[in-house]
Amino acid sequence: MSVGWRAARSTTGYFHSRVNRNFNNLWQPKERLSIMDVSARYIFSPRFSLEASLPIVFNQWSQLFPILGSPLGRRANLNANGLGDLSLYANTWLLKRKQHPLHNFALGIGIKVPTGNWFTKDTYPNLQGTISSNRTVFPPAIMPGDGGTGLLVGFNAYKILAHPDRFRGTTFFADGLYLVNPRDTNGAPSVVALSQVPIPAQLQNRLVNSVPDTWTATVGVSMPLPNTIENERLRGLRVNLTGRGEGISEHDLIGRSNGFRQPGYALAVGPGFSYAYKHSLWTVEVPIIFARTIIPTPNLVPGLPTIVNGRPTANFSPTRNMGLVAPVALLVRYTRTF
Repeated sequence: MSVGWRAARSTTGYFHSRVNRNFNNLWQPKERLSIMDVSARYIFSPRFSLEASLPIVFNQWSQLFPILGSPLGRRANLNANGLGDLSLYANTWLLKRKQHPLHNFALGIGIKVPTGNWFTKDTYPNLQGTISSNRTVFPPAIMPGDGGTGLLVGFNAYKILAHPDRFRGTTFFADGLYLVNPRDTNGAPSVVALSQVPIPAQLQNRLVNSVPDTWTATVGVSMPLPNTIENERLRGLRVNLTGRGEGISEHDLIGRSNGFRQPGYALAVGPGFSYAYKHSLWTVEVPIIFARTIIPTPNLVPGLPTIVNGRPTANFSPTRNMGLVAPVALLVRYTRTF
């Protein structure tokens, strides 16, 4: 049984372009992701296990309403809280641990079911900041769920060094997970539909959110502290260095890829530590982003609105995106075995 907490805040869209800098300056967007992961794993045998994982989401997006005129408007918060999508994942090690205690490789397969809300609503103003109404929140990154039933495929691998003595017990590890989401769109209004401006004809198929494939990958090293192997209380203390990558696919492996999505990826590396004692394991990690990319697509986000004939209108630009990536995050997890 384990409980983990992931927290990240971002205030800048990292798609490099002049109009996106204008978007950041004018709208002043902020995104807060705060997610608690509750999971339970049952080990049927030394080689086979089954894990259930359920995130609990406390996310928020905020921006200024209105951005027209000077000074800028007031900040409005769009909240998305609740249970996320439930995942069930089976994992099997390919090698027998007794014959191969220092290295192994596992394959996994599972299912993600749409238990999280992908139609979350909150009350926020119109573009002029004059009328507030209860509408679907944006962007889809803060939603507790995506509305799709997906297939999970993944792997785990590790290698433990037995020598030289100074590196004995050092572990290299890697894992990856890909979510195949066959569903095309989930029916939730996209930021394009919620823009409150006239929508050009070429964007009529971007009015609802897409259900994209996603992926994560991890590679790292974990080292015991020197002169702690013989100490019962300290032998479980290790320092870690982990590289992480996660992304949204531009095109799904199965099914169509219509609707609004913002594909891209972020890469991070971060220090951390773990401490294992008896039936408990504590881990802390601080991933620091060093690369991020948002792929330009026809999913155009509205630009600076202006008033024409008494109604707001805006140009749509492929170089303006709402993809915010936190420069640093905090991951904390506690695991208890029974």
